[in-house]
Amino acid sequence: MRKALKKGSIVLLTMLLTVNCVLVTYASEPDATSITYEEAGKIFLENGYTKDVFSTFTKEHAIELATYLINDPDKVTIKSTTETFDELEGIAVIANSTEDELVEKYVIEPNKAKEMKEQIQAISSMSEEEIIEEYGATEAEAVILKEVATGEDNYKKSKDIEQDNKLQLDSVISSSQLTFTQALADVSDDSSAEYVVIVSWDFTQTYYPYDFTDAIAIAWGGTLVRDTAGSFFKDVYYNKMNGVIGLFSWGDQTSTGTPYISSQGQNFAVLSFPTQGPAFLSTSKAKSGSIAFRIKNSTRTGDYVTVQSQYCHKVLGFGSVSVSPGSSPRIGIEGAYNVSDLANTTTTIIE
Repeated sequence: MRKALKKGSIVLLTMLLTVNCVLVTYASEPDATSITYEEAGKIFLENGYTKDVFSTFTKEHAIELATYLINDPDKVTIKSTTETFDELEGIAVIANSTEDELVEKYVIEPNKAKEMKEQIQAISSMSEEEIIEEYGATEAEAVILKEVATGEDNYKKSKDIEQDNKLQLDSVISSSQLTFTQALADVSDDSSAEYVVIVSWDFTQTYYPYDFTDAIAIAWGGTLVRDTAGSFFKDVYYNKMNGVIGLFSWGDQTSTGTPYISSQGQNFAVLSFPTQGPAFLSTSKAKSGSIAFRIKNSTRTGDYVTVQSQYCHKVLGFGSVSVSPGSSPRIGIEGAYNVSDLANTTTTIIE
C-alpha cells in the first residue's frame, strides 16, 4: 500500500533533513527554544498533520518545524509515503538456493549464507505445532512459514493463500513496512532563496536482515546548492531485532550510526549505511534515521524547481543507486532494491 498524505483531509508530508543534534535558529526565523515537544505536537495537529506524521521526526526536528508552522504554515511542506515490501519472496529464494549460490549470485557473505540456510533447514524440518510452540508464532504464521521454507512452489501457494486471508496479509512473515518522509521549510528572503530539507524514515515492521547497505537519494533542481558552511545532520538508529527468520520483531534502540556520502554533486547527494549494526551487537539492525541540511541560492530566479528523495532498501542481488544531475535531476535505481514511491516525496518550490 502506498499513499501520500495531504494537509487537511489528506495530509501532505515533506522530506525533512535533520540539522545536527543541536537545533539551529536564526535571527530572522522564529525562536524554537520556547516551544516544548508536547507543544510542537499540538501545533502539528492544529495545522492538519496527524500524530503519525509528527512522530516521524526527531524531537529537535519536530520542534524546529513547529516554529516554522507558527510563523507561516504555507511555507512548510511535509510529504510521506508508506511502503509495504514482500518478504516471502526473499525467504523462498534462500530456501531454494545453495550456500554457494547465495554467495555468488546474491552477494551474501559466506557466514551469513550459512546462517540463513541453517535457519531455513531447521524450520522446514519442524512441524507447524513445533513452530508455534518454539517461536510463539500464530497458526497462520506457522502454516505460511512452513510452506515457504520447503520450496518455491509452496511460496507461490502461500501467496495465493494471502489473497484470500486477511490474517495472512497481516503476518510479520509476509511483509515489511517502511514510512519515508520529506519536509521542506522555506526560509528565503527577498534577495535569496533558502530551504531547510529534512528526510526521515522508519521501518515500522521488520525486514529480513540480509545485512546489506541501504541508501537515501536526495536531489534538487535549478541552481540551488547545498549550504556546505551549515550543518549536515546524518543519523541512522539501530534497534535490536528479536526472533528468527520470518518471525522477527523490533526491540529497543541499541546504537546510533552515521550514514556516509557515497556520491554527491552540486544538486544531489546519495547517503549510504549498513543495515547491520556494530559488530559487538550482532542482532542490531537499522530501523530508522534522519538527514537534514539546507539548500540555497544567493539570488532569486523565480523558477519552479523540484526537490525529491527516495529510500533504497537493498535485497538479494546486484544493484546500484545514482543521480543524473541537471536542472531537473533524476534518481536512478538499478537492480535489487525495494524503493519508496518517488512521486509521493517530490515537492515543487520556487528558487
